[in-house]
Amino acid sequence: MPNFVDPSPAGDCIFCKLVNGDIPSAKVYEDELTLAFMDLGQVNPGHVLVATKRHAANIFEITDAESAAVMQTARKVSLAAKLAFEPAGLTLLQANGAEGGQTVAHFHLHVVPRHANDGMALTWPRKEPGGAVLEGYALQLRNAMHSRSLAHAASTALATKTIGCHAHPFSILLIAALARVSGAPGLISPYWACRAAASRHCC
Repeated sequence: MPNFVDPSPAGDCIFCKLVNGDIPSAKVYEDELTLAFMDLGQVNPGHVLVATKRHAANIFEITDAESAAVMQTARKVSLAAKLAFEPAGLTLLQANGAEGGQTVAHFHLHVVPRHANDGMALTWPRKEPGGAVLEGYALQLRNAMHSRSLAHAASTALATKTIGCHAHPFSILLIAALARVSGAPGLISPYWACRAAASRHCC
């Protein structure tokens, strides 16, 4: 990852400033959910960052729509970089948390055209724990996905029921709690909360 430390004070996001146009950037592409701009460090010509427009610290905080939009934008940029700079290869790199190598706490993905001996190294040790251990890891992940799906379905059903009749503050709190359990950011949007709070004359 780049040798860069974000100088912004806590609560002052440099990428949010870029999105809002408060500081200049060499913009490549933007749509409703994403912004692509040139990385100041430029490992190689055509090195671009794709960031969510909405502030989200990492992959755990973005929505399904945002994750899809980021990858679609990354592909657009990758195809353009291939045509414009004719790299021998291309790397997509996305980091989360300090231990994961993230240097700016706003979700972003690097699109890096690659050439031989360009100084960018991506290596890690092969630990090969064995098939039984791998099956155990896979089971843990499947269980986690299943739990998240159940929480999502339960919270959605409760939201629908709550919206369809008189909303009670406890119902709204319960929906929010289920959303947190599911780990799905934006699962219950402000729209639903407002509808729940406003539904006084239905049913």
